[in-house]
Amino acid sequence: KKFYIPSAMAPGGSVEVETAVHNDGHAWKLAWDKWRSERVAEQRNWKSEFAAACEEKQLVLETLDAKIKHRMDQVAQVNAMADGEQTNLERLQQQVAARRREVEKIELDAARRQDIAKKMSQTEIDQVQQDCQDRQNKVRSFLERYEQEMGLTLVPGDSSVRVTLQARRKPGVNEQCGFTLHVHDRVYYVAECSPELPGMEKLLRTLNEDMDLPLFLVRVRKEFRNL
Repeated sequence: KKFYIPSAMAPGGSVEVETAVHNDGHAWKLAWDKWRSERVAEQRNWKSEFAAACEEKQLVLETLDAKIKHRMDQVAQVNAMADGEQTNLERLQQQVAARRREVEKIELDAARRQDIAKKMSQTEIDQVQQDCQDRQNKVRSFLERYEQEMGLTLVPGDSSVRVTLQARRKPGVNEQCGFTLHVHDRVYYVAECSPELPGMEKLLRTLNEDMDLPLFLVRVRKEFRNL
């Protein structure tokens, strides 16, 4: 600021003197420093609040990510269970289809037999019945011969037959030996063998290979006698 001093107060007349008003400048500087301090404080507060908000949002995002991952795991488990159920359903459908094919095959076979029976004359039917009777007689004769020679007794059961035979293990003494012969899917196996035969497994393998049951009985009787 510029002030003029009258000539009576200054030698040489009136002069222009440049004077700084120190009080006003000092007040302005204080006001500026205060405003700047407030702005700096506000900026620091804003930065702190912004950082806190960012941390809170980051925490929210991490929580959401964890929930999403959990939901995705649950969805994956449900999908896996659905795939398993679908596989079971497909397997059941296949089994049902197989049973239907079996039923259709049985029905076709029954129909074919009925057609054959209708086409056969009474003489042919009598011949078939006579052939069946002849086979039964041969089997009965075979069993009677083996019963007389070997002391063989057969007691049929459900998919099995109890075989009892006499084996002379000591001079002049015939002992009864026996076992239960089972068959499943054209495979023979033995249970309840008395006394135990060490070579029974080998005899069964031979029986399942050649399917010669009479020869199997002869071999078993021989093994019993050699005990």
